[in-house]
Amino acid sequence: MHCPPSFAVVAPEHPSLAGAVGRFCEVLRREAEQQDPAGLTGTLLQPDLIRRLGSPSTGIRLAAAADGEILALGVVDGRAAGGPELLVAATRQWHHQGVDAALARALVARAGAAGVTDIRVFAPPECFLGGVPRGSTPVRRSTRVRPRRSSG
Repeated sequence: MHCPPSFAVVAPEHPSLAGAVGRFCEVLRREAEQQDPAGLTGTLLQPDLIRRLGSPSTGIRLAAAADGEILALGVVDGRAAGGPELLVAATRQWHHQGVDAALARALVARAGAAGVTDIRVFAPPECFLGGVPRGSTPVRRSTRVRPRRSSG
């Protein structure tokens, strides 16, 4: 039986991750060069997605990290033309292990705490094997997530 990885959800700017965002984005770029152009092996990694994930000024950004390396990186991009977007990517070796889903849930919760009330999600259903954020149904195109309001 395979155990899910042990990781922490942290700010990618944390000192323990110095240089890790650049290394992570470089791995994504290499994976993008090797991906199936028909999209049969998963969501296509687009250069714009990698650029937006790597940019520190795109919005609320978190990373799933272990041992000083980033396993997945995500952002709620508040500057997107159609309203806030949730973008998450994991390197190939961490696909289907719940890392991206846990990161997505943490980002939705953080965005909700910051007052964001509606987030567009672009992700295939398999990204949410660990469960979808409440009030959303993942689709291959766009779905909306409404962060829960904290009571208190």
